[in-house]
Amino acid sequence: MEAIYPGGHKVEMLSCVSRYQFAWHLVYLYAEDEQPLLPAGTVLHMISWYDNSPGNKFNPDPDNLITYGQRTVDEMGGAWISYYFLSDQEFKQQVEARKTKQALAKAELRMRWFFAACAVFITVSATRAQVQYARGQNVAPVFEGWERNTDGTFSMVFGYLNRNYEEEVDIPVGPANNIDAGEGKSGDRGQPTHFYPRRQRFLFRVVVPADWDKQQKVIWTLTPHGRTAQAKDRQNSRPHFDTP
Repeated sequence: MEAIYPGGHKVEMLSCVSRYQFAWHLVYLYAEDEQPLLPAGTVLHMISWYDNSPGNKFNPDPDNLITYGQRTVDEMGGAWISYYFLSDQEFKQQVEARKTKQALAKAELRMRWFFAACAVFITVSATRAQVQYARGQNVAPVFEGWERNTDGTFSMVFGYLNRNYEEEVDIPVGPANNIDAGEGKSGDRGQPTHFYPRRQRFLFRVVVPADWDKQQKVIWTLTPHGRTAQAKDRQNSRPHFDTP
């Protein structure tokens, strides 16, 4: 979490969790002397990463793109921040009190340095703001999960992420927009050809037989702007759901 100060000329990292575990990382409390004092107009900016590599033991299938969602198998990023407002006078008093305390602490530290040699390591971290692109980015297909149908067959459910914030991309069915369901069945399986900006979920289903091998995959391939991305369905890689 970083603070972008009024005017945008100063950005300060307030906290960083490098090895987050949803099972036990719940609440972080600042020490009283470390609670951020932020002037009016400051913007709090959250940045989160999802480890979609084979090194993440909680990731069911690193072949598939993971995007934001409300299920525990999705990339769930969010923050609940407790804060309180100060009047202009209260803010000035708090800042001055903090400066005085820090000055005394520095003076005490200098005395300790005088009597003992200390090694000080300073780590400077720089963060880069998230960049949003209006156009020119690729479209990534996403495997959402699977459904069991009443006749015993299975429906593999797909969506997509158009990384552009404005551009609507057209990709006709063909080599650049193809679904391979195995057994020589490929091509048009009801996938979209017009892609609206950002994340679009649960758009179409590919039905596979009841005796479908759980290790077999339905692969949706998209190649917009010369960049190829794939979503690879596999029953044991994403959860079953009754309704999207």
